[in-house]
Formats: sequence, structure tokens, C-alpha cells
Amino acid sequence: MSRLNGKTVIVTGAAGGMGAADARLLAEHGAAVVVADVQEESGAKVVAEIREAGGIAEFAQLDVRDPVAWEQTVESALKLTGKVDVLVNNAGLSSHSFDTTKPDPLDLDVWNTILGVNLTGAFNGCRAVIPQMTAQGGGSIVNIASVAAIVGVVTGIPAYAASKGGMRAMSKTLAVRYGPAGIRVNTIHPGVLPSMKSAPGRENVALNGIPLRRVGQTDEIAKAVLFLASAESSYITGVDLVVDGGAISQFSVQGTAATPTD
Repeated sequence: MSRLNGKTVIVTGAAGGMGAADARLLAEHGAAVVVADVQEESGAKVVAEIREAGGIAEFAQLDVRDPVAWEQTVESALKLTGKVDVLVNNAGLSSHSFDTTKPDPLDLDVWNTILGVNLTGAFNGCRAVIPQMTAQGGGSIVNIASVAAIVGVVTGIPAYAASKGGMRAMSKTLAVRYGPAGIRVNTIHPGVLPSMKSAPGRENVALNGIPLRRVGQTDEIAKAVLFLASAESSYITGVDLVVDGGAISQFSVQGTAATPTD
């Protein structure tokens, strides 16, 4: 269980949900983890859980939209091992964050807010760690996007899709530009998770639209993060890793589910 021994990892949006799952699993595999989030109390609990399990973790107060806060977060990581080996850009706002307060899918404030957190926030993170990763000879950046970056989602909104599609394109360009410096940049595209299925208006997600006939779990996304963070993916960069139970591979204009065959 030492796939990340001696490595320092920054995970954003790590105070709960998918980010917390990432932080716990990476720490379990030997990484020193900076739990970065705006939610100090919840973030401190994640840090305490990691430490109780024998891991190394520190909390960093981080609004991903703030470049100065990013500098401070990188400093926190450097204090742990003197390096920043992995950045997991997980922090983000979802479409359903505004379902009840601002239901108009074309609302300009929603557009600016979501792109500010999801896309500019991730860019700020890359911008903060790339000089350090370059100086130390390499690193791994894992950007958490969405299947909405690849296909249109019925319940999605343009701002969310644009933010995740932008992250996908940004990742590929960064992979090409900084590959010679030993920096790998990859993107994970989660499908439907429990928190998404339970969101307003999404209670009736049809499992027959997912070949594996179930929603995903946060630990399944975390395992994909672990793979891209570790040396096991040392020759992989610029890729889209879709973790969606096969949902975007299934095409059915009739709404008919695929059935098992002999």
C-alpha cells in the first residue's frame, strides 16, 4: 500500500464528497495530502480522519478563484516534503447548485460563477504548481471534469458543460506544452454519482441508460485518481479517462435499454 510513498498531493474541494474520498485513498497509499477547501471545519475533520488512520495531512484554506490563496496552499505542500508531486483539481460547482435559486439555464451570473470556480479555479491551480513541478523534474495533474464535457446532458446547463469542456481542452494543451518538463496532465470524466442522482429534478435517473445498471461511487472515482497520480500511469498524459459505467457509450434514441445476450 505504498504507491505514493514520499509524494505530496494537493486535493481541492477535499472537505467532502469526491474530494474527501480522493484525499483519504491517496493518503492510504502513502501520500502526504493537503486537504484544500473553503470549508475549514469539514476539511479539518477529513485531516483528522487521515491522521487517525496513520496518514499525513494538513488543511489549507483555499478559494480556488484566489491566486494568492493558491500560493499559500503550495507553500503548505512544500512544508510537508519539499515537493508538489500531484495536484487533483476536484473543486467545482455543479449544475444543480442553482436549480432552485436561479433555474434559468442561460442566467449570466450562473455562467460567470460556474466558470470562475470550475475552469478558472482549475487554471489557477495548474498555474500555481507547474513552476514547482518543472523545477523538481515533473509531476502529475489530475483534473476532474465530467461526461458533460463530452456529450450533451439533458439535465445539464451550458455553464457547467462549458466549464468542464474547457477543462478537458486545457488539460490536453497543458499536457502537450509541459510534457517535456515531465509533467503529466490527465482528465477524469465521472458519470452519475449518488449525489447527482439525489439532486432536485434528478431523482428519476434511469439506470437503463447506464450499461452497468447502477450509479457510480466516489471511491471508484478515487481509484482512477490514484492510478493517474501514481507511477503506474507514467507514460499516460493528455488522456480522457471516463468513469461512467458505460453511459456515454450507449446510444438509444428510443430510450430502449440494451439487454444481456447469450
